[in-house]
Amino acid sequence: MEQYPIKMKNISVIIKALNEEKHIAKCIESALVALRESGGNNEVILVDSYSSDKTVEIAKKYPIKIIQLKKDWLKTPAAALQTGYLHSKGKFIYVLDGDMQLNKNSLKKLLPYLKEENVAGVAGIMKEPPVDNIISKRFQKRYKKFLRIGEANYLDGGGLYKRPSIEKVGYLANPYLHSAEEADLGYQLQKKGFKLLRLNLPTVMHHFYRESGWKIMKNKWKRGYMKGPGQILKGCFRNRYVLQHLIILEIYFFVIFWWIIGLVSLFLSIFAGKNYFIFYALLSCILLIILFLKKKSITDVLFSIYSWSIQGLGMVIGFFENLKNPGDYPKDVIIIKN
Repeated sequence: MEQYPIKMKNISVIIKALNEEKHIAKCIESALVALRESGGNNEVILVDSYSSDKTVEIAKKYPIKIIQLKKDWLKTPAAALQTGYLHSKGKFIYVLDGDMQLNKNSLKKLLPYLKEENVAGVAGIMKEPPVDNIISKRFQKRYKKFLRIGEANYLDGGGLYKRPSIEKVGYLANPYLHSAEEADLGYQLQKKGFKLLRLNLPTVMHHFYRESGWKIMKNKWKRGYMKGPGQILKGCFRNRYVLQHLIILEIYFFVIFWWIIGLVSLFLSIFAGKNYFIFYALLSCILLIILFLKKKSITDVLFSIYSWSIQGLGMVIGFFENLKNPGDYPKDVIIIKN
């Protein structure tokens, strides 16, 4: 039988947040209610990535532990998650974003599925209120496209994990990953012989960005968010999960390939006296017309090209970036409330 310290909690809900003053109160309250419904001795840990708004001030009103990353540290979502994990005591770990709300009975309904020895994690379905935002619509479309009910490759949009399974991997999230930390964890757990489950059960409400799509993509680029899929892809070449990760990144590979073909055809046209670039330009126009007929909006077409291009470029940069050991991340965090 597994042995745990006497003072160990049952469930630790780790909330990662950065400037979430609009949603943090409801997020924390939903976690506290869900933990109360699940029973046991539980805890909520908020890990703040040095917010400049009132996120921490609001969070202080609740009976939770608050940790803050230091100003000059690399502050990725994975860094917040791993820091929270290192300060948690739960036999089970639930991952929650500061702009999410847990359904009242989510934890109570998820817990029984972790009784199976080789099941390391379980999640439900994430819902979003309607937002007139191109990024939100695309996110929902891709989420539904790659959503797998039953055995899943990874659990994005919140998930409940067993601590002993995480300990076999050595970390909950690599702080040096700029994004896609759930995918990395899923692949690592599967390498250890565990499986993940997704239930056809609404468990989380996610309040998506309300800024313009252009601004969202700009901010994600500045934070290095686009590097994550490439960082994961590099690691996948050392295991059997490379194909399933490549499928997720399909459109970005196509865009990168298309830009490369354009540069090669331009080079040959200039230096070899061939007319390859004219053919490339004509074919590009045809593809743009097809894209317009599908999306029925010039703005949407332009945004598609822009977003696919910078995400593809970020993926390439991330692939060639050396990923540091999770244990190298600083541990002398700021304890705001214990």
